Amino acid sequence: MRIAICDDEDLFRFQIRDAIDKIYGSMDVIIDMFSDGRRLLERFDTNPYDVLFLDIEMPAMDGITIAKRLRDRSEDVFIVFLTSHMHIPDAQGLQGGTDTTCGNVRIHHCYVN
Repeated sequence: MRIAICDDEDLFRFQIRDAIDKIYGSMDVIIDMFSDGRRLLERFDTNPYDVLFLDIEMPAMDGITIAKRLRDRSEDVFIVFLTSHMHIPDAQGLQGGTDTTCGNVRIHHCYVN
Protein backbone atom coordinates (compact mmCIF):
# COMPACT_ATOMS: atom_id res chain seq x y z
CA MET A 1 0.00 0.00 0.00
CA ARG A 2 1.27 3.47 -0.89
CA ILE A 3 0.34 6.33 1.45
CA ALA A 4 1.07 10.05 1.08
CA ILE A 5 0.90 12.60 3.89
CA CYS A 6 0.72 16.25 2.87
CA ASP A 7 0.85 18.86 5.63
CA ASP A 8 2.86 22.06 5.86
CA GLU A 9 3.58 21.41 9.56
CA ASP A 10 6.51 19.05 10.16
CA LEU A 11 5.20 17.96 13.55
CA PHE A 12 1.86 16.78 12.17
CA ARG A 13 3.43 14.97 9.21
CA PHE A 14 5.71 12.99 11.51
CA GLN A 15 2.92 12.27 14.03
CA ILE A 16 0.70 10.85 11.30
CA ARG A 17 3.58 8.81 9.85
CA ASP A 18 4.42 7.41 13.28
CA ALA A 19 0.79 6.45 13.92
CA ILE A 20 0.57 4.67 10.55
CA ASP A 21 3.89 2.91 11.20
CA LYS A 22 2.60 1.75 14.58
CA ILE A 23 -0.54 0.26 13.02
CA TYR A 24 0.93 -1.13 9.80
CA GLY A 25 4.59 -1.52 10.78
CA SER A 26 4.95 -5.14 9.76
CA MET A 27 3.04 -4.79 6.49
CA ASP A 28 4.34 -3.68 3.12
CA VAL A 29 3.46 0.02 3.42
CA ILE A 30 5.32 2.87 1.74
CA ILE A 31 4.78 6.32 3.26
CA ASP A 32 5.89 9.49 1.52
CA MET A 33 5.61 12.90 3.16
CA PHE A 34 5.12 16.26 1.47
CA SER A 35 5.04 19.80 2.82
CA ASP A 36 3.68 21.19 -0.45
CA GLY A 37 0.76 19.88 -2.48
CA ARG A 38 2.39 20.76 -5.79
CA ARG A 39 5.13 18.21 -5.14
CA LEU A 40 2.52 15.58 -4.25
CA LEU A 41 0.71 16.22 -7.54
CA GLU A 42 3.96 15.76 -9.48
CA ARG A 43 4.77 12.50 -7.69
CA PHE A 44 1.22 11.15 -8.04
CA ASP A 45 1.45 11.25 -11.83
CA THR A 46 4.41 8.88 -11.90
CA ASN A 47 3.63 6.80 -8.82
CA PRO A 48 -0.02 6.95 -7.66
CA TYR A 49 -0.97 6.50 -4.01
CA ASP A 50 -3.69 4.36 -2.47
CA VAL A 51 -4.38 6.65 0.49
CA LEU A 52 -3.80 10.39 0.97
CA PHE A 53 -3.79 12.38 4.20
CA LEU A 54 -4.25 16.04 3.22
CA ASP A 55 -4.13 19.09 5.43
CA ILE A 56 -6.97 21.39 4.43
CA GLU A 57 -5.18 24.66 5.11
CA MET A 58 -1.73 25.06 3.52
CA PRO A 59 -0.07 28.17 2.07
CA ALA A 60 0.72 27.23 -1.53
CA MET A 61 -2.25 24.98 -2.34
CA ASP A 62 -4.97 23.87 0.06
CA GLY A 63 -5.94 20.24 0.56
CA ILE A 64 -9.37 20.61 -1.04
CA THR A 65 -7.81 21.89 -4.27
CA ILE A 66 -5.27 19.07 -4.20
CA ALA A 67 -8.06 16.53 -3.65
CA LYS A 68 -10.07 17.83 -6.59
CA ARG A 69 -7.06 17.66 -8.90
CA LEU A 70 -6.15 14.17 -7.73
CA ARG A 71 -9.74 12.98 -7.98
CA ASP A 72 -9.63 13.94 -11.68
CA ARG A 73 -6.64 11.60 -12.03
CA SER A 74 -7.95 8.72 -9.92
CA GLU A 75 -11.34 7.76 -8.59
CA ASP A 76 -9.79 4.97 -6.54
CA VAL A 77 -7.57 6.92 -4.16
CA PHE A 78 -8.87 7.25 -0.59
CA ILE A 79 -8.60 10.80 0.73
CA VAL A 80 -8.52 11.76 4.42
CA PHE A 81 -8.68 15.46 5.23
CA LEU A 82 -6.76 16.75 8.24
CA THR A 83 -7.60 19.97 10.03
CA SER A 84 -7.47 21.52 13.45
CA HIS A 85 -10.58 23.57 12.66
CA MET A 86 -13.98 22.57 13.94
CA HIS A 87 -15.66 23.35 10.60
CA ILE A 88 -14.58 22.03 7.24
CA PRO A 89 -14.92 24.82 4.68
CA ASP A 90 -17.64 24.42 2.09
CA ALA A 91 -16.27 23.91 -1.38
CA GLN A 92 -17.72 22.92 -4.68
CA GLY A 93 -16.97 19.26 -5.28
CA LEU A 94 -17.39 18.20 -1.65
CA GLN A 95 -20.53 16.44 -0.63
CA GLY A 96 -21.24 16.53 3.08
CA GLY A 97 -21.86 13.31 4.88
CA THR A 98 -22.20 12.62 8.57
CA ASP A 99 -20.56 13.74 11.78
CA THR A 100 -19.15 11.20 14.21
CA THR A 101 -17.87 11.84 17.71
CA CYS A 102 -14.98 9.75 18.96
CA GLY A 103 -14.16 10.85 22.51
CA ASN A 104 -13.54 14.58 22.27
CA VAL A 105 -12.74 14.41 18.54
CA ARG A 106 -15.40 15.28 15.98
CA ILE A 107 -14.99 13.54 12.63
CA HIS A 108 -16.82 14.84 9.57
CA HIS A 109 -17.17 12.38 6.75
CA CYS A 110 -17.35 13.97 3.32
CA TYR A 111 -16.87 12.78 -0.18
CA VAL A 112 -14.92 14.33 -3.05
CA ASN A 113 -16.49 13.95 -6.48
